Amino acid sequence: DGLGQRVFCHIDPGPSGVWDNSASPLILSNASGSPVLAMFTALERSTSWHKQFPRFEFGLLVQFQWLLRGIASNVGVVINPGHSVGLELAPEAIKNLNNGSQAASVAT
Repeated sequence: DGLGQRVFCHIDPGPSGVWDNSASPLILSNASGSPVLAMFTALERSTSWHKQFPRFEFGLLVQFQWLLRGIASNVGVVINPGHSVGLELAPEAIKNLNNGSQAASVAT
């Protein structure tokens, strides 16, 4: 199941520089200007982004499904931005994935 795979995302720990609830993930804008959460299937695919956005020097390795559940309803996802092995998901697709995973967990 792809939703159980682990992904890496860059985070800004917040103004104090210490991990707390003010930490935020790296959000990019897609070609149409809509916000997308950047995540990566391998740490090596993320290194150039840290150079472009040094504020996001820390990272999290988490389950894809866990990350999807916390995304705001108007934010999409871009997996491996800037790489040929990438994918963009619109907010509607994320909602459908979340609804599908909730139905599957209820059924089991």
